[in-house]
Amino acid sequence: VAEEVRKLAEESQAAAGSIAGIIRDIQAETERAVGAMDEGRREVTAGAERVTAAGDAFESIRERVGRVAAEVSQVAAAAQQLEAGAQQVQNAMSSVAAVSEENAAATEEVAATTEETSASVEELAASASALADLAAELDRAAGAFRV
Repeated sequence: VAEEVRKLAEESQAAAGSIAGIIRDIQAETERAVGAMDEGRREVTAGAERVTAAGDAFESIRERVGRVAAEVSQVAAAAQQLEAGAQQVQNAMSSVAAVSEENAAATEEVAATTEETSASVEELAASASALADLAAELDRAAGAFRV
């Protein structure tokens, strides 16, 4: 009986050692899993920050594109004004050729129209310069996003 008890005690001790080894393995795997989850959490956090930064950048680009579109509309309006002014000059010149008595009045009208045209051209040049500045700024902002 004592021999059987001793054998059972040895087997119990061996089983306990085996269980302790299994427990150590489980603890090691658990620690690795926790480490992997921490790393995954850090990567997800970093990814979320990058996505937020990209969203902010796209919002900035959207706003700048809106400003560029407004500038383009202003340039188009200035071009229409320029065309209208040119048409007025043409009409005035026809009137001058047709009616010599109205020559002085037509000359004043041409001068006024020329001033309007000059102002329109200056406004167009300023709008074009602002548009170029916005385009360069947009290009710099878009250049930050390389895939």
